Amino acid sequence: MFKTTADSSARSAAECFLHVGLPKTGTTHLQGLLWHNRDALAEQGLRYPGPRQKAHWAAAMDLLGARLPGVPGAWPSMLERVHSWPGRVNISHEMMAALEPETIEEVVEALAPKDVHVIVTIRDLSRSVPATWQERAKNREVEPWLDFLDAVGRGPQGGHLFWRLQDAAAILRRWAAVVPSGKIHVVTVPASSADRGLLVQRYARVIGVDPDRLTVSPRRSNESLGAVEVMALQHINAQTEDMPWEAYRSSVKQHVAQKLLAARPGQQRVVVPESTRGWIQTETDRVIDTVGELGCAVEGDLADLAPAGFGPPKDESSTDRPDQVRPELVAEALSAVTADLVKELARLRRKTANAAAQPPTDQHGQRRRPRPKAAADR
Repeated sequence: MFKTTADSSARSAAECFLHVGLPKTGTTHLQGLLWHNRDALAEQGLRYPGPRQKAHWAAAMDLLGARLPGVPGAWPSMLERVHSWPGRVNISHEMMAALEPETIEEVVEALAPKDVHVIVTIRDLSRSVPATWQERAKNREVEPWLDFLDAVGRGPQGGHLFWRLQDAAAILRRWAAVVPSGKIHVVTVPASSADRGLLVQRYARVIGVDPDRLTVSPRRSNESLGAVEVMALQHINAQTEDMPWEAYRSSVKQHVAQKLLAARPGQQRVVVPESTRGWIQTETDRVIDTVGELGCAVEGDLADLAPAGFGPPKDESSTDRPDQVRPELVAEALSAVTADLVKELARLRRKTANAAAQPPTDQHGQRRRPRPKAAADR
């Protein structure tokens, strides 16, 4: 059981909104927007807690029992911040979609007397499948596209890790066993052709804030990679299997994937093949039926979940066979990344050399004058 030292007699019964996923539903954009507009949220009576944006990830991973740096103790720390605020609170991280029933009970109990509401953002599954495949590549996976589709297509009972965070029906049922279903809010992700601001508007209505007052844009969002870029990244992953995770995360995931590869122009979007329509529609129907059966509150339109992202592609802007991209295109992407890294290495070396050439400074930042040479040194 996770505990907090916060005085229970001083706790507020205001709402606590737990946004528990799903991954690849605009969560990175929403979380960045909430973090960078913390003051505007506080002015409207809502706290987005934590000393840094990563605190929400750390709290979720603490609940999952991870022993990563900065994770142990992160959930009790989050509880302290939640209970020190008299108004509404929003905690958001998609890894909470993986919480087991026993932990969910502990979470809700620890948040008492806050009035717990659960937010689940759900997207058209035909878009979530390829988005998850490329996201897994950012986390050093090398699973071939067709193998991934075959394994995921067996459904949650097939045991693929995809369903641990994407089985919306099961996730809703786990939370509804503890939280009244009327306080479970399903926010549907609009179609890709819709205004991106629509998702923010829907989310803002649930947590009770004015989206027009969230004026500071997040510095980054979790951009998807195209077919060529994913294949290039998988090649890199295969060559860096022995790299420690923290080194991989900072060098490959955050820099090569999310900065260099994601910035390449003219990327070819990955879509699922027509052959997946049957099982994707079956799983979509199961989610919609579960929402209706439980009586969850819906913000948006369940019609947004209708699968619409199937191949075969109408033009070269997308592909349902990323594994068949021309090898020379992958080689070109790898060469471009290599060139970028060489240029950055040269820049860093110049910076280091320039810093070493500067006269030393004292504790006040003032440059020290060279000492006159002693007679014996002349």
